[in-house]
Amino acid sequence: KRVMTIEGTGRVGIGKTDPGTALDVNGVIKSNVPSWNMWDAGTISSGILNFTINHVPAQNCTVTLSTGRVTATVAGRYFASFHGFTESDVAAGTGCGYYIRKNGASVVRNYHTQPVTNYGAMGGITVIMDLAVDDYMDVSTNFAVHGSNGAGFCGFMIG
Repeated sequence: KRVMTIEGTGRVGIGKTDPGTALDVNGVIKSNVPSWNMWDAGTISSGILNFTINHVPAQNCTVTLSTGRVTATVAGRYFASFHGFTESDVAAGTGCGYYIRKNGASVVRNYHTQPVTNYGAMGGITVIMDLAVDDYMDVSTNFAVHGSNGAGFCGFMIG
């Protein structure tokens, strides 16, 4: 039974007899370690969030904690997720947004209007994004993030 094909062109197929790309897999590729996993926002004011502790060593990317930037060292499709809470002093009717950005431009956002004054509001956002080598992702917000809630940004390469 043929389970792996190596073509003279350098293409490799796993579960494929005629690979169409450099690595063509018929099935799910599994990794036990995420590409990155960062918790605890170090910057809690509005703007680009940085992260300070609880960082899992990066794979397929580099992580710069002081900027919250995750830079791809391997091109591919990445899954990324962020969660956090607003500060409790946000006024009712204030618009709050979280943005996962690619190369400094907002790609996807979670936007809500604060319903009640002096309450925190949870925000979360998830994205699947194609990154080339040296493309980067980060998290931006237009309001302060609660400093003790363990805001997190994590992700991994999926293909």
